[in-house]
Amino acid sequence: MPMTLEDLRETLSTTTGAGSLVPVIIDRLLLEYQRRYAPLHRAIPRKTWSTNSYLFNQRNQLPKSQATTESPTTTQVAASQSNYVQNSFAIKHLQSQLDISTFAAKVAIVNGNLFDLELAGAAKAMAWLEEIQHLYGASNATINTLRPQWDGFDVQIGSANKINGANQVVTLQMLDNMIDSVRGVAAQELGTDWFFCVSPKMSSRINGLFVNQQRFFENMTTIYGRDDFGFPDGPIVDNKVGIDAGVEVQTYRGIPIVLDNLLTSQGQMGAISTTNNTGSGSSLSTSTTYYYIVEAVSRYGLLYGSTEVSASPAGSGNNIVLSWSTPTPTDAFGNTIDIMGYRIYRGTSSGTETLYALSSAYNNSDAAVTSFTDSGLIQNPATNSALYASTVASSGSNAVSDGVTYPRTTSTTEEIILAPRNPEYIVVPVVNEVQAQMLAPVNARTRQFALTSDLTLAMRAGLFGAKLYNVKTQ
Repeated sequence: MPMTLEDLRETLSTTTGAGSLVPVIIDRLLLEYQRRYAPLHRAIPRKTWSTNSYLFNQRNQLPKSQATTESPTTTQVAASQSNYVQNSFAIKHLQSQLDISTFAAKVAIVNGNLFDLELAGAAKAMAWLEEIQHLYGASNATINTLRPQWDGFDVQIGSANKINGANQVVTLQMLDNMIDSVRGVAAQELGTDWFFCVSPKMSSRINGLFVNQQRFFENMTTIYGRDDFGFPDGPIVDNKVGIDAGVEVQTYRGIPIVLDNLLTSQGQMGAISTTNNTGSGSSLSTSTTYYYIVEAVSRYGLLYGSTEVSASPAGSGNNIVLSWSTPTPTDAFGNTIDIMGYRIYRGTSSGTETLYALSSAYNNSDAAVTSFTDSGLIQNPATNSALYASTVASSGSNAVSDGVTYPRTTSTTEEIILAPRNPEYIVVPVVNEVQAQMLAPVNARTRQFALTSDLTLAMRAGLFGAKLYNVKTQ
């Protein structure tokens, strides 16, 4: 029987409890709201590896050469030889776990296969985790935890090439100073074998300097991922295969400038409190006031430092304990960004703090770390399995600040990295690139996957890179 007009009105009415017959239409485009410049996977050469440590030798001394007579004695010209040092970088492990409902995968088909979407999202998360560890990873501080990291640029770049921007707005002279600190060691022009890594905000500021000094020009260069195409001991060359192989970037003095969102501040570290009357055996002086600032490393970048606090030990041998609450920075959707570690700065006068210790965000029981005990003594987790924080420099048996690494004091304070791209100077040894593994099912309603990766970062010599600290974008 054909439907009458009244029947149609009733069917489409929202007051009778009947639902509308108009189908819901959803655009097949899935908006990727989480977008970040994260160039280091492409910018740093990758080398296929097959053992649990990456080992290489470096020669740091040549045989001695001398002026001599026509018939020298063995005393006048003694035999000599080069000096070689072996370096080791442990392979570390990354993983992302997925548990996907088979029902959801069946009905959620508008934007494509749900399994593919979730695996692609997990792969992106893995790449960003690799990125933040390349920047701020701390191997020693996390070695005894369930979340061990490798050392990032911050640790591996040599102290002599860490330049203080003196809390000033970036200038081209600062960039020149970075270039000169590396060029003198590498004994070559840098060019496309190195790159500047800057935040988008810092890039805009540098562009303004180019315009003001009429040094801006349209010269761009394309940088490609560099790898050995998965062949162990194969040559590491530009990989121009694939749609995501190359990106066009600006240059300064022929050196590519790449953008990295993970260099941008993600908020501020919360308040720090101090306790000065606990413990014994400390080497801290009761006649000295110690000043502290703490930064947090989130998954997507640094939080700029806490408000400065100060304390003196209440009695001889007492420690100073810093305490805080775990920060909860959020992304654009209001999701909490998890914390990966802390950076503790110390000085003996206000405003002079430099990096003193690195701490994991989780202890060896995987509970959140919310304190740091300063005894003035060296803390080395490699020799004490109970530790999950490490001091960064020492003088005799005492821990000291490094004197060169300054905290972010405001949201406009950032760092600029000058890093090599030549595999002679830096590589990412990879045992397994990101790969998906189907896991044994734990129930009949879901399917479990894991994405895994095994790699590390190896700067063959820290003086082939430079880092500009304590510099402002405005």
